[in-house]
Amino acid sequence: MATAPSPLRTTVGNLCLGSAPDSWGIWFPEDEHQVPYTRFLMGIAAVVLWLTNFVIGLVFPSLVSAIGISNTFFLFVVAGIFSLAFVKLYVPETKGRTLETLEAELRARFS
Repeated sequence: MATAPSPLRTTVGNLCLGSAPDSWGIWFPEDEHQVPYTRFLMGIAAVVLWLTNFVIGLVFPSLVSAIGISNTFFLFVVAGIFSLAFVKLYVPETKGRTLETLEAELRARFS
């Protein structure tokens, strides 16, 4: 008996390759040991990811029943495009920069 990729496997695979690693990278830059409350932020990031996965799993069957499978996945594609646009517009590049530099830039940009 051959096993075909199930929708669950496909969704989890896409999540692993898509937005989930981005959120961990946003919360935890390379020099995470400099942040005194890293464990707290790791906890927040984990809770947000689990709640997001829960909501997607809860809403997905209802959306498929209401608007069909193609339109449901189209909505998820649109949400993914919006999340990529958000990251591109609001998340600064952290490579080769100190936390102090990033903090000063973010305070100047959003204060």
